[in-house]
Amino acid sequence: MNCPGIRSSGNIRWFADITLNDRTIVGGKGGSLGELTRAGITVPAGFVVSTAAFEQFLAVLEKQAPIRSQIEALSLQDLGGIRLLSQEVRA
Repeated sequence: MNCPGIRSSGNIRWFADITLNDRTIVGGKGGSLGELTRAGITVPAGFVVSTAAFEQFLAVLEKQAPIRSQIEALSLQDLGGIRLLSQEVRA
């Protein structure tokens, strides 16, 4: 189910308009939610932001406050560091 009057666009894709073939555009979870919706399985109506839109957002963020290098430097075991950097990014 889509929101009446709002169509999928380059940046936003409704679950009902997505298949697994769209994974490169919407990611694996988005593709799976689309497939579940199309199969008639109860999934709350929703949408995903395209991977391209997310990359554009990150590019702008990176210009304002570079964080990619900080993220890449984190260890998966450093939960405190991950939590702290996540808080900084949200702020």
